[in-house]
Amino acid sequence: MPHADGVTSTFRNANGVAMKLANFLALDPTYPGAGLTSGGRRDAEVWDAWNNRRDECRSLAASIRAGVASMTLPPALEGDEGRPEGGIVWTTHKRCERDGTVTRKRKQQFRAINGQLECEACAMTEHDARLRYGAALGDIFECHHRVPLGSVLGARKTGRKT
Repeated sequence: MPHADGVTSTFRNANGVAMKLANFLALDPTYPGAGLTSGGRRDAEVWDAWNNRRDECRSLAASIRAGVASMTLPPALEGDEGRPEGGIVWTTHKRCERDGTVTRKRKQQFRAINGQLECEACAMTEHDARLRYGAALGDIFECHHRVPLGSVLGARKTGRKT
């Protein structure tokens, strides 16, 4: 299903989730069937990470289900006829000032050393991101401070900590 921006959705629907679980069955040596064979390297990584932590996984799943189940819509306003949605509006908000030059230079430096960007949290590379989400995705990688800006009082200059 296309998004408003015309990009095809890559989010999983219920059928996609069922297929992903069947990919995991192919990795489960205790499963008597075959499972699906369309799984990839990341499926194996997830399986390896969670296979021996099933109680923790069940607990997390229960927590997610409880959170979703407890969400309720706010009560309707009396006489509310609805509101237009989807329009473009101007907003004003506060944000931390960031210098995009620093981010661009850091990314260039990382690419020069490593060939491409790689997420430090999940190890996804730029190449993996393009294959998975398409070339039109753009740059999804972000740079973050080692010391979160929220823990620093006032403005400061970006600098390398040794």
